[in-house]
Amino acid sequence: MVPLGKLQAKQPRGQAVRVKLLDAAEALLLEQDAHQLRLDDVLADAGVARNTLYKHFKDLEALAEEALLRGFARNVELDAQAISGALGRCQSKDDLRKAMTAITRATQSADRAARRMLRIKLLAMASSRPALMERVAAVQADMTERLADEFRAAQDKGYVRSDFPARTAALFIQSYTIGRVLLDVEPHTKKDETDWVNLIDQVMDLALLF
Repeated sequence: MVPLGKLQAKQPRGQAVRVKLLDAAEALLLEQDAHQLRLDDVLADAGVARNTLYKHFKDLEALAEEALLRGFARNVELDAQAISGALGRCQSKDDLRKAMTAITRATQSADRAARRMLRIKLLAMASSRPALMERVAAVQADMTERLADEFRAAQDKGYVRSDFPARTAALFIQSYTIGRVLLDVEPHTKKDETDWVNLIDQVMDLALLF
C-alpha cells in the first residue's frame, strides 16, 4: 500500500490545498458544530491563506458542508467494506454470527463517538438543504444496496433468514450506529456499553439468523 503522504504528494497543488482545507475543517467539526466553525481556525490548521480558500470553496459554510459530507462518505465506505468483507468470507452460519459480532463491537465502540456524531451533524445540516440531502441520500443508498447484495448472497447460502427483504436487513444493521448516538450523549457506564452490544447480538440472532 502506498503511504498516504506519497499519494498526497502526487496530487496537483490545487487539489493538495483543497485536501488540507477539508482535513482541517473535518477535524474541527469532530469537536464542534458547523455554526461554531471559525475561518481563522481552519486557515491556521490548514496552513492556507484566506484568499486561497475562496479559490476552492464559495465560503466557510460550503467548506463545512463538503467536509461533513466527505467524513460521512468515508465512514459509510469503511463500514460497508467491513460488513461486505465479513459476509463475503463466511463459510457457515457460525462464521456469519462471529463476523457480525466482531463488526458490532467495532462500529459501536466508544472511540467512534465523534464519528457517529459527525453523521448526525450532517443529517441535521442537510435537513434544510435539499441539494445536500440529495448527495447524502446517494451515498447512503449506495451503502444500503451494497449490503443488501451481501445479505442476498448469505440468504442464498442459507446463513440468514429468507423471510425478510435483504434491503430491510441492510437498513436494520445500519440503524444501530445511529441509535448508539443516544448512549453517547447521555451519562453512561462501561456496563451500559456492554449491555448495548449484547442486546444487538441477541436481536441479530432473533431477527436475522437462525
